[in-house]
Amino acid sequence: MTHDRPAISVLSLRAVTWIAAIGTLLTVAVTGLLIWFAGDGTPVDRARLAIVIVVGMVVLCLCAAGGLLLAARKIRASELGLLQSQEDLRLDYERASSEVQDRTERRVADLYGKAVELLGSGHIPVRLAGLYSLERLAQQHPDHRQSIVNVFCAYLRMPFTVIDSPTQHQEREVRLAVQRVLADHLRVGDPALPARTFWPHIDLDLTGATLIDPDFTGCQFRNARFDKASFVGDAWLSGSRFIGDAGFDGTRFGGQADFRGARFAGETWFGSARFSSGAWFGGAQFLEGAWFGAVRFNADAGFSETTFEQSAGFAGTRFTGDAWFSKAAFAGKASFAGARFCRGVEFEDSRFDTEVGFDQVRVRTDIPVSVPRTWPAEEWEVRPPRPEQAVLDGYEGEWGHLVPVSVELPEQTARQEPADSTPAGTR
Repeated sequence: MTHDRPAISVLSLRAVTWIAAIGTLLTVAVTGLLIWFAGDGTPVDRARLAIVIVVGMVVLCLCAAGGLLLAARKIRASELGLLQSQEDLRLDYERASSEVQDRTERRVADLYGKAVELLGSGHIPVRLAGLYSLERLAQQHPDHRQSIVNVFCAYLRMPFTVIDSPTQHQEREVRLAVQRVLADHLRVGDPALPARTFWPHIDLDLTGATLIDPDFTGCQFRNARFDKASFVGDAWLSGSRFIGDAGFDGTRFGGQADFRGARFAGETWFGSARFSSGAWFGGAQFLEGAWFGAVRFNADAGFSETTFEQSAGFAGTRFTGDAWFSKAAFAGKASFAGARFCRGVEFEDSRFDTEVGFDQVRVRTDIPVSVPRTWPAEEWEVRPPRPEQAVLDGYEGEWGHLVPVSVELPEQTARQEPADSTPAGTR
């Protein structure tokens, strides 16, 4: 690569010698003229002498100006030389930096390829070596962190069946190690002074992945996709931060799901998710839309002191266990249309800033409840069903209607169909 450099024009030694010689001759000539014109000191001679003196002064001024010009040119030449040296140093530095960067990129690519190859080995110790090599590479080279996290996610998305066999046990250990590496580097620590091992601005795509007792407590994600993932065992996400969108559509939670104190800054989807054990969202914050349409809570569900800043959708959701919404705040529209409440329900001190929809909500009435049923602002009540309306297809027991206190139920003889199809608000 060539670069145009500024040309520096400097007077040669020969030119400087000629200028000095001419100046000397002029000085000698002026001195001779002064002596010749001095004459006998008559007025005419004195006038001539004055003229010669003036001419001499002019010549001397010209010589002085020439000297200043020479000095200025010398200074300018020095400045240009310095600038050229600086430019040469800059070009050399850029060239060296480019070469170092190229060598670094080639080395990283080589290490990356070898580590990925190790991760795909048939031997468990070799896989673990590949995993930790990728972790170390990502820690040292932040620009490659997302691509390495993508490899980890792809590994967890690979089919895996939880069965009791030596081979599956070893594979389980590798998966647990991958989960721990992700969690360790997504955990912020003190937000004011994040941990040195924290990797910010990371997206996770764990669509369809099998996760075993994952512990993402206090982790921070940019965009996270857990759609149709299977959480085997308990899932710990308390205090986690979702900077972008979070997707849990169709996700299966086999154990406890702990989202207490989590913060969802983007759109959040739990459409058609299944919670086999307790689901805890107490104190969580949803800054954008939160959609829980057609979710099955097969055990208790806790949303106490949860904040919904925008729309919240629970249309068609089934609450098999107790449901807590005490002190929950709904700043946007909230819809529970077609929801099914099997046991206790608590909306005590909950706040709805705009409209709330409880259309076609049914409540089971033939079993005792341990949590008293309280509805928003005491404006709603459960009407015992008429015999011909008590049964819902696909559900056990007798089901009453949740209606405003002043509303009379219409005469109906047909069975009510459950409104648990996927509603608007789910993806």
